[in-house]
Amino acid sequence: MTGWSYPVKVGADGRPIVVQLRAGDTFRLLLDAGCETGMFPWLRVAGADCPELGEPGGAEAAAFTAATLRDAGRIVVHVSGRSFNRWLARVVVDGRDLAGRLIDAGHARRYPA
Repeated sequence: MTGWSYPVKVGADGRPIVVQLRAGDTFRLLLDAGCETGMFPWLRVAGADCPELGEPGGAEAAAFTAATLRDAGRIVVHVSGRSFNRWLARVVVDGRDLAGRLIDAGHARRYPA
């Protein structure tokens, strides 16, 4: 995969730092940029398309993503490009692709990455 990979910073409680959630497939995480530097860009999950918050199923998709990210032991973000003002990224949560989790749970449809 071309692009960059970033681990997600964790807080004092050992949980990944989720900065903001816009939808089940769009959120901000505090990424470890190295040299004791963090950044929190908007991320768009590659390979999945969730309903928006105002659409049927949108709140459930966002809640699923929030719980998955909050309860994760390790998250790695592999950035492969841009989608509007967001980084297009494969998000791996505890060794499993977040897009696959969303699709398997019925919260997203497969979307070309």
